[in-house]
Amino acid sequence: KYASDLFLAALRTNAASGIRVGSQFLESEDHSSSRLTALYEGLKFIFENYKPTNIYALDRPALIEEHFGKLSDRLGFQILPPEIYVNKIGNAFLSPTNADKAIELFKLNLRNYPASASAYRHVADAYLVKDEKDLAMQNYEKALQLNPDLDDVKKALAKLK
Repeated sequence: KYASDLFLAALRTNAASGIRVGSQFLESEDHSSSRLTALYEGLKFIFENYKPTNIYALDRPALIEEHFGKLSDRLGFQILPPEIYVNKIGNAFLSPTNADKAIELFKLNLRNYPASASAYRHVADAYLVKDEKDLAMQNYEKALQLNPDLDDVKKALAKLK
């Protein structure tokens, strides 16, 4: 037996509950190139289903939180939905007819990333699309408090005043 087979057997025998163990033979690699490929494949195995296949099906914060909650439970530590990921979904709904949905999605980022100027800017943009100028101004101002260098936010705020 190879040392890798013995190691795999030991992992399978002694793995803690909830730990997935697997192996894959990398035919296209040789001894010197297999390390990087194995690391990459191993991370893909560990974080399987990290990214949903259809992000636009997750059109409500509860669905996004459920997805990342299941992933967190499987891995044994909390994984928040990435801010940029939620922004992408929210921006897809950023229209007058879907502004409420976009706002709801962007508020998920406010809960998860309360120190993010970007989170406040995105929710302000959604309020502006909904023509709720006071709420847009409040959120733009909060974004500038967190990051005074946001020129696009300064311009948007100046137009509202």
